[in-house]
Amino acid sequence: MKIGIEVEGNKTLVKGLKDAVQSMLEFVEEEIHNTTQEIATKAVSRAPVDLGILKNSNYVKLDRMYGETGFIVKYAPYVEFGTGGKVNIPAGLEEYASQYKGQGLRQVNLPARPFLFNSAFEEQVKLTNKLNKDFDSASLTIRLL
Repeated sequence: MKIGIEVEGNKTLVKGLKDAVQSMLEFVEEEIHNTTQEIATKAVSRAPVDLGILKNSNYVKLDRMYGETGFIVKYAPYVEFGTGGKVNIPAGLEEYASQYKGQGLRQVNLPARPFLFNSAFEEQVKLTNKLNKDFDSASLTIRLL
């Protein structure tokens, strides 16, 4: 089963519509990439420093309409959320953070030192507001997944 759209009519209007949509998509893609880079920059600047391994393990992946940033070292989530009795998991991240829950074999109480998700939440709000402001005149609403 295929679903799509076909636009017919005045060639000038159709071309104008296609150009407008393409321009909009390019703008959104650029904003997603800029936001991903800004999240990475903020997260790296907020990451706690001991030997600098955590900060230096940051990565950024950009593709069409997609951006991803994170940290490669395995202990990054434990720094982000804390351990033992000092775990602090922001609302909405319970399922994600649960995969890092220990087996209870040892008790290490390290406080949460958030650096990635707080940066992401701040920048996602800015991106959503910017896109909604820019597309308000077209009566479009943008929500990030």
